Amino acid sequence: MRLSVVTPEGTLTDREVTEVYVPGAAGELGVLPDHITFLGNLGTGEIRYKGREGSGTVLMSGGVLEVMRNEITILADAAMHPEEIDVDQARQDLAAAQESLQNQDPFSSSYAMAETARRWADLRIARASR
Repeated sequence: MRLSVVTPEGTLTDREVTEVYVPGAAGELGVLPDHITFLGNLGTGEIRYKGREGSGTVLMSGGVLEVMRNEITILADAAMHPEEIDVDQARQDLAAAQESLQNQDPFSSSYAMAETARRWADLRIARASR
């Protein structure tokens, strides 16, 4: 199978894999060879993959997944390899998101955006702490 992870900045990962696990909007989703055609929303979390050349992880925040004919394409709003995490920046992002959440109506779109930013910062900090 071919896995491609693409962000607005460009392609982050493009490789052959034997299995992939993604953070679906309603829970983790696994993709194995000959998976049915699928299109779905993704949340914030880790993309984990295994292949003949080893395994790996990509952190992501939001996006869509398309699986078709053993081609797995992830269009991520934001994504990075764990070694690219800037912990200081993630902590600043977390503080800004938490402050923004305090000043928002919980039913507004800006609250949802701040919550997404909080989850993304939390994920980066947690992964860097491992």
